[in-house]
Amino acid sequence: MAFRFSRFGKIAAVCMLVALPTESLHAAIDVCEPDRLGDIDNAAGSLTSVEKLIPLVPPEESAYLEAEYAAAKDADSSKRLAALMQRPSFHAWRLHVQFASTMEKIKYVQRLPKDAGIKSHIQAALSIDYELSEATGAWREYVSADEENILNGVQIKNGSYLMAYTFAQVDHYMWCWANLIDDKK
Repeated sequence: MAFRFSRFGKIAAVCMLVALPTESLHAAIDVCEPDRLGDIDNAAGSLTSVEKLIPLVPPEESAYLEAEYAAAKDADSSKRLAALMQRPSFHAWRLHVQFASTMEKIKYVQRLPKDAGIKSHIQAALSIDYELSEATGAWREYVSADEENILNGVQIKNGSYLMAYTFAQVDHYMWCWANLIDDKK
């Protein structure tokens, strides 16, 4: 029996962080002060751990999938896209693409100067949340399409947990920056 990622997984992860007792919230905010990038670094590590579970797609197959996926999207051809999705490596390929896109956003935030401003940091982290939502959808599709049982139940559970944890880390990063807004008044 496969573990299914709940559509409320992200909300639950954030609620766990927000539902902490007041003392824990103050402790979490104190953790923000020295280096807010710890949350983003943890998010990158979690994403990398999940990606290691997914088999690599051979370069020739990856190039074919990329070209065919773009052509199917451009032609707005649901039949062509459905045929493409039946290929054994499609969901692994899509997941790797989404992880790469998410990691690109994470690296942007990691390079963002601290003095770029609160708004810039929050907006950059929001772009991670968007890409992470797409990656989470690709994860769910991969798990659902895993007919060869490449992942076992424990790996699926751990991967799903790490996906939710990654959201919580990014959201905590934004929370830490947002917390500075009141301090500026």
